[in-house]
Amino acid sequence: MKLRIGIGTLVAAVALAGGFACKKQGEEAASGGGGGQGAATEPAAAGPALAEKELAFGKVKFKVSVPADWEEKIETGSFASARYTTKDFRYSLAFDETCCGMCEAEKWADNVKAEAAQYASGEMFQPPVTVEVKENGEVAPGAWVFVGHTAPVDPATGARSQALLKVWRYGADWEQIVTCEFSVDRDDAEGLALLESLRNACLGLERLGPAQPAS
Repeated sequence: MKLRIGIGTLVAAVALAGGFACKKQGEEAASGGGGGQGAATEPAAAGPALAEKELAFGKVKFKVSVPADWEEKIETGSFASARYTTKDFRYSLAFDETCCGMCEAEKWADNVKAEAAQYASGEMFQPPVTVEVKENGEVAPGAWVFVGHTAPVDPATGARSQALLKVWRYGADWEQIVTCEFSVDRDDAEGLALLESLRNACLGLERLGPAQPAS
């Protein structure tokens, strides 16, 4: 049984614990302010082959590297998103757009900080979980990373312990906040290595401009 996130656009399993250590922070992150450009990042050596994609499913057009052989599903409209999933459905990477509250760019750093705090406290998850925070902070202007390991408060719920990655990218000239999310079982060594590789890819996300040119 997977856990359901209490709020937000993504329904994901998120219960984790133990052992995974994040690499040095900040070096891969790009500035999200000013021109909203993101610096290129190198994927982890053990990670999947990545392909650069330009996405414009919502209000923001952006470029990001995604696993080359994962299946893509784009949703538009009220629940716009992009999903990349392995053929066996074992892993899934999701991109969404949000405001995390008030849709005013000057409030987005505070909005993201508040939402990340909800993940860290366990407030975002049902059934209830405990959260061991591995990383939670703005690693560069406009780039916030949360990595947490959660475990079910009541094992009788059947929920699995997992590791969750969530990255928020934003800037003064962005149309919305873009989020990147991935979760794996805590005992999945391959998945944990993949989480680190995808962390770097998410931080390399680059805003290209509005999804639709101004009329």
